[in-house]
Amino acid sequence: MKYFVTGAATFLGRAVTRRLIDAGHEVITVARKPERAKDELDGGVEVVYGDILWQNTLFDALKGVDGIFHMSSYHHYKTKEVRENRNVSVHFSKNIKETVKELKEARQEAKDSGISVSERNNVEATRILLETAKEMRIKRIVYTGTLAVYSDTRNRVLTEEARYTGPWNSEYEFTMWKAQHNVVMKMAKEGLPVLTLQPGMMYGPGDIGYAHQLIYNFLRRGLSDPQDRVLRTYPRKTAYCWSYVDDVADAHVMAMKRGTPGESYFLSGPISTVEGVLKMISSITHLPMPKHSLPPGVLRFEAAMMSIIGGLLPVEEGYSAEFLRSIAGTTSLAKYDKAEVILSFKPRTLYEGLRSTLYYEMNQLGLIAHDDKDGDLVVMEAEGHTT
Repeated sequence: MKYFVTGAATFLGRAVTRRLIDAGHEVITVARKPERAKDELDGGVEVVYGDILWQNTLFDALKGVDGIFHMSSYHHYKTKEVRENRNVSVHFSKNIKETVKELKEARQEAKDSGISVSERNNVEATRILLETAKEMRIKRIVYTGTLAVYSDTRNRVLTEEARYTGPWNSEYEFTMWKAQHNVVMKMAKEGLPVLTLQPGMMYGPGDIGYAHQLIYNFLRRGLSDPQDRVLRTYPRKTAYCWSYVDDVADAHVMAMKRGTPGESYFLSGPISTVEGVLKMISSITHLPMPKHSLPPGVLRFEAAMMSIIGGLLPVEEGYSAEFLRSIAGTTSLAKYDKAEVILSFKPRTLYEGLRSTLYYEMNQLGLIAHDDKDGDLVVMEAEGHTT
């Protein structure tokens, strides 16, 4: 089988493409800089020139394709500011000059289209891809959404029957909701063979998102000279479903085989507060917990202040009003019963997932982990290592 994959170089995309290639399938993707993309992808992925925003390049890329995995999305805070051409934070790749150039191009394209980068990449790109897939009669499409479309579930544990119409804490949440409801679900009702998967807070080796920042900066406590990048506070009462990347990737492959078009499936994983996750990491590594936690009211007040400040001065993404609102005691909770039955989704325990992740993150930091007699990790700093 031949599959077209968007977001092939992302955290989840790598895990899915590895499984497809190992199973003997062909995988193809598009990139504006194909040679550069090949360096960032695992071997076996065919990269052709194009972009999912450029429909004219999709027709050739989708020739002979049996199915599509649409996993690319734009997840940055402060994206509304792009409309006004203010500074935006990005994750830099190996080639910083190329990344800066691509960001400028994306901002200019968004400005020309009159919408934010987030809406252009999450909503318009999805619409263009699915319209092209419909025209080319692609047999099966797996769209990767997110539980974040429900914003704050307010401690309720949702099922796929839940409906939500706002408000949202961030442009990411809102544009992903628009993509799922105004594009994917609408076209599914019109007969397009597309289904939706909605992971929770994804984590695991190779992550660069929020879970990675929590774990990585927590582990810096084990360094003799951690400098200033140490986790000193955490949000109180904030809770997620923690989805280990390999479990989510397995469900994606199974969804292509067994998923029902028009349906959505929660890939939610075990539920825990951020505090609960940090306490588990502390118990595994014996590193101390941060001394301070921030209650929801304080974070909401800070978000209100940063909303004003952010209108006057450039603000780092992690201090933006959107980000602070998103972690101010919010919860993103859901059951995975449907995915367990249909897609054989069996998420590992948080303890199992964290141990695997901790080994990886410790190696990145130059920390050595040894199992003690109780099965916990003894953390040591590698001699002569610098961060």
